[in-house]
Amino acid sequence: MSRWSSAIHRRRGRSAPERAPRDPAAAPGGAGRQGAVGAPPVEDIDGLLLVRSVEDDSFPLTTLAEVAHAVGVDADIVTVMVGSAAGGGPADDDLWARLGALLDSLRSTGVGRVRLVMSGAGDDRPGRPCVARRIADAWELEVLAPDGAVLITPGGGLFVPGDARPGGRGWWRFAPGEAPRKLGPRAPAPAWQEALGRVPARTTGGCVVEQIPAGVVMRPAGAPTPDLDDLCFAVPADHERPTVVVGAPRAEDVAADEVAAVLAALPVGQRSRVRLAPGGRRDLLRLGHAVAGLLGGEVEVLTGLPLLADHAPPGTAPRPTLVGADGAPSWQPFVSSVMCGPADAEGRTPAPRPLGSYPPAWIPRGTHPGTVLLTDRWQATVTRAGLALWERDGPRPPLAALAVDPDRCAVELGAPGRPLDNSVLPALSRLLAGLGSDVRARTTLLVRGKLMSGEGELRRLAAEHGVPGIRYVTAGPPRVPGPARRPAPAPLAPPVRVSSSSGPTGQVVGTGSGPSGQPAGPAVRGTAEGAAGAVAGGAPGGTLAGGPARGAGG
Repeated sequence: MSRWSSAIHRRRGRSAPERAPRDPAAAPGGAGRQGAVGAPPVEDIDGLLLVRSVEDDSFPLTTLAEVAHAVGVDADIVTVMVGSAAGGGPADDDLWARLGALLDSLRSTGVGRVRLVMSGAGDDRPGRPCVARRIADAWELEVLAPDGAVLITPGGGLFVPGDARPGGRGWWRFAPGEAPRKLGPRAPAPAWQEALGRVPARTTGGCVVEQIPAGVVMRPAGAPTPDLDDLCFAVPADHERPTVVVGAPRAEDVAADEVAAVLAALPVGQRSRVRLAPGGRRDLLRLGHAVAGLLGGEVEVLTGLPLLADHAPPGTAPRPTLVGADGAPSWQPFVSSVMCGPADAEGRTPAPRPLGSYPPAWIPRGTHPGTVLLTDRWQATVTRAGLALWERDGPRPPLAALAVDPDRCAVELGAPGRPLDNSVLPALSRLLAGLGSDVRARTTLLVRGKLMSGEGELRRLAAEHGVPGIRYVTAGPPRVPGPARRPAPAPLAPPVRVSSSSGPTGQVVGTGSGPSGQPAGPAVRGTAEGAAGAVAGGAPGGTLAGGPARGAGG
């Protein structure tokens, strides 16, 4: 996944240099070394102007191209990025002089607005005017500048992370003879920036709400503050649609009523544009329906965090990606998002409506949206949990029969009760061959149909493609126990071995039940949270199926 550059993020909290031998505002016409031999040139990357030392190679050209593409939406603003001086220290006389010469040139060509990408350049304090204010007054320009460190996020956006100061940090507008005005943490400013600034920093239930480039992230109060290299900071901002990231890895206890309270703080026009995205392993489908019910309207739920692929060209759309137990990206689901609606008057929850999908691109499209043709008889369709193979004359598999599992891509075979013969094997082989080894290594074959010729060929095909698991869903009645027999004396119990198949979280299945005889699990908050994180057919991720148990008779 594309990681955000912290090249501009020098030391967090560091402002503009307290002291510099010279700065550009010292003499508006005085670019003393403009013609000096060996002076580094001003670099122009698609309209983005860069002033830096010869030794400063902290800005790869691909990153600069992303920034140029992002800031290009503000056609009337010239963006000037200032790098570090030689050795990475504070700006020296040479750097200030070259910046001054560039500002002279811009002013002479009629430029009236400049975005100064320089950490701390807008950190204005009583008795110590900031660099941006001095430039605005001396050159009679409107200057937009940050009061803290700047992160270059995937997609080229410029984000100022918050800190403990009231109101956080952000971009400011400086104009000659006017008081500075705060603009928000993102540049260019998305359409929803002002509205999202109204959401509370903490909900009544205790959840913390923090600004990120794509919107906000909600986490339980006891969860650690996200670091700047966490994936929530890698989600690029959508200019029209804010993203609310719900939870974080191993900190997913965010209730539907708290999410609804944050959305309710937005104007109605912006509220309908919000997208919910999982910050951890929890599937948000049920939470999305609950939030829709609380707000009385539809809510879009992303299957994963929308992230950009490595080396994606400017303008590439992000694709939802699931987050594994280690907090790193795992696999990309084939259904990007669904629309969740509130329950009807009789309490029935409507089926989620797919909004976007990524069918396997190497196979011709099928007879229905989101399907591909595998053979004359078999086709595959996308589901939230993976893919499903079905006969062209059979019932279409449901979109959301399984909860999404960040560690497993489910490939469903056939329909319950319907015969499943060997004609499915060439179709399955064609599908698996194009998935890629990384996805196949996370794939589980879920056999719903009734195999007509045994499981051997399916096992061989799975082994051939490196598929690690097969799961069979049988439709037979439960087995009736036979006549009771006198049990033989129990042997001494051997030491317990931990199976490698103990579940996606690697935890051991318990040997008993909790005090009430029910499986132990996390406390449920809100109105519809109970099974939101559960994988269909298994225990919820992160819980023990049997809970702690004392010894027999204890």
